[in-house]
Amino acid sequence: MAEAKEYIVHSEAGGSINISEEVVAVIAATALLDVAGAYVPGATKVNGSPSLDRKHLGKVVKLNFDQSNPDCVSITCSLLVTYGSVILDVATAVQNAVKDTVEGVTGLKVTAVDVNVYGISFQN
Repeated sequence: MAEAKEYIVHSEAGGSINISEEVVAVIAATALLDVAGAYVPGATKVNGSPSLDRKHLGKVVKLNFDQSNPDCVSITCSLLVTYGSVILDVATAVQNAVKDTVEGVTGLKVTAVDVNVYGISFQN
């Protein structure tokens, strides 16, 4: 059974471009998982790149699209910080990585990246 998906729609002269909100969430999650000191339980490496299954994706990244301007999105990321890392440095790096990556890959305007650090990870 196919689940209903939300899409960001860009109408162009030659047609329309539809980007699934899930794709945007995956891009944001991949960017945050690349930040040193950021840790998400359930994340794995696939071919050297970080990956997160759908079960965990919804807990890690939340998107909030501006109703008046669908090309603008704010993103909330929830993660652990590895023991020994400076929390503010990791959170700031996550904000920058997520904003730059989502904007660069999708063309959307990221208005905010909120980072919720809910714990410390003692894993390597």
